[in-house]
Amino acid sequence: MIARIALLFFAAVFLCVGITFMGIGLYQALLLAMAPWAASLVTGVIGLVIAGLFAIVGSHWNSGPASALGGPGFNAAAASISRAVETNPLVAVAAAAAVGIVQSLFSGRRR
Repeated sequence: MIARIALLFFAAVFLCVGITFMGIGLYQALLLAMAPWAASLVTGVIGLVIAGLFAIVGSHWNSGPASALGGPGFNAAAASISRAVETNPLVAVAAAAAVGIVQSLFSGRRR
């Protein structure tokens, strides 16, 4: 379970870095043929179109049944996080973000 969360986190990081480099590369390629304002406008429009396509695909994605949180593994993880938070308050912010991500992954889309 922890390995899956770590892999999803690293996949998200690599996805963000890849999208950033693709955007910069696209802008630099368009800059050779266009004015800077036009290249940035075209790059932004292409980025919004791609994001819209991902949103459409994500809204039509059929997820499996949502699993409930609250098993013994979740309780043990919550206890270890609460011990770590006592020594470092910044861990509380990271733990809250991680729990929110895990909860959204498990619960799926709600309507």
